[in-house]
Amino acid sequence: MFKQIMVPLDGSAFAESALATARVLAQKFESEITLCHVVHVTEYMAAESAELIVETRRMAIEHAQSYINSLQNSLRSEGLTVHKQIIEQGRVTDALVGAANNGVTDLVVMTTHGRSGVRRWLLGSVAERMMRAADVPVLLVRDAAHAIE
Repeated sequence: MFKQIMVPLDGSAFAESALATARVLAQKFESEITLCHVVHVTEYMAAESAELIVETRRMAIEHAQSYINSLQNSLRSEGLTVHKQIIEQGRVTDALVGAANNGVTDLVVMTTHGRSGVRRWLLGSVAERMMRAADVPVLLVRDAAHAIE
């Protein structure tokens, strides 16, 4: 049913909680998992700090690669087929939607804080934007242990 499951990750334990659901689905449907991470470096620094921006971006990419490799190795040790995708630039939501709409992904599994009303409007919701813009189903997992109220 689902050949390719994408799991967006941001480096937090909250986002990683979606891996449990993705793991179960991958085992049940013999699916492959793609771990997707967007490197987001704010470039609000002054122009004379261009070297600092370049170095910060390089370090962020190295950290993302190490982080995703660790998760990939852990899931592979469980017998799962796991790919990784590190997106090095762009707005997080736009990059994730682009990755989901790649023609290969069948399902996105990600966590949501479960905010509603004014809090969601003020803080935004990557999960909500994914649900609206992705061409594939988005399964939202709410991790009560990490939920922000």
